[in-house]
Amino acid sequence: MKKALFFIALLFCLNLVAIGYGAEQPAIYKPGTYEGVAKGRKEGMTVKVVVDKTHIMSIEVVSHHDTKKKVKRCKKTVIENIIKKQNTQVDVVAKASLSSRGIMKATENALQKARIQ
Repeated sequence: MKKALFFIALLFCLNLVAIGYGAEQPAIYKPGTYEGVAKGRKEGMTVKVVVDKTHIMSIEVVSHHDTKKKVKRCKKTVIENIIKKQNTQVDVVAKASLSSRGIMKATENALQKARIQ
């Protein structure tokens, strides 16, 4: 019985070490606010991206020359998914694929400025 408990405790400790329990993630970004520009349906899709050391915290479309209705649809879905997945490669919004890709590319351009080399 003691051997079984010891073995279970040992496995638990090894698991904690393996997943880096309590370890801080290495910095990916320089914390701050960064601007990125890309082409949506038209030139000039501009976003403001706020990051901390390891995460995309917020994204805001600050200007664009695309159709307001399409960008409005993209803002909610695309931006929420980028933040949720912490990745700019997300699904596009139906019938607004160019605006969706513009937001993704502009965000990626901002993140390139934020990345620690």
